[in-house]
Amino acid sequence: MSTTIKLNQRIVFAGLSRMSTDRSVIKSAFLHWNQRNTNTAVDIFDVVEMLVGYLGLDVSEKKALMLGLHTASAELYDHLKPVPTYILSDEDESAGDSPAADAESKSQAAHAEVTMRYLQAVSLQLKRNDANTHKELVKAVADEGLGGLSKEVSAWAADGLNLIKFNPSVSVQDCQDLAHEFYVLVCDFIGPVDTDVIVNKTITELSNLDEAREFSPQKLL
Repeated sequence: MSTTIKLNQRIVFAGLSRMSTDRSVIKSAFLHWNQRNTNTAVDIFDVVEMLVGYLGLDVSEKKALMLGLHTASAELYDHLKPVPTYILSDEDESAGDSPAADAESKSQAAHAEVTMRYLQAVSLQLKRNDANTHKELVKAVADEGLGGLSKEVSAWAADGLNLIKFNPSVSVQDCQDLAHEFYVLVCDFIGPVDTDVIVNKTITELSNLDEAREFSPQKLL
């Protein structure tokens, strides 16, 4: 099985996991989509169109699926959770998840996960809106940092403000401080009005995350 096919599987599984916690729904939808999985990069809009009709999703479920797919597609293969064995049992037993991967996922605190998704989403939206300004922002973060969590922020800047990873023990205060400092920095580049548009849109989308039930994205404002 090619790396592209496996990456597509991890992206779609991540999207489905954001949309539902029902294992039977996730497996059914995944296997339905996987019949059309190919060696080309996954088309998010094609996946959404296919699964909205197949599952009969409502608006909030569609948004959650779309957010999950977009977020996962911006991540590297090794940073995405492996597709569990129960999902691939009818397809490829060898590609299942490992106990270590499950333990790492479960150990991640809700506030850390929400903050990581928030920072990724704001950065990605700015990149889509203005790639040149985003490059300048990346350079500023690399040169100046963002105060606390210097190791994590440096790695994030080195990755082009794409994927940021936290130690599971990161505090709520550290997450809130980092989110605030990043907000202020983005304001310096595009102004508070445009920044608020991006941030408010991101907060609304993140409210569909399972982790948002434990840590509201609003607490990052």
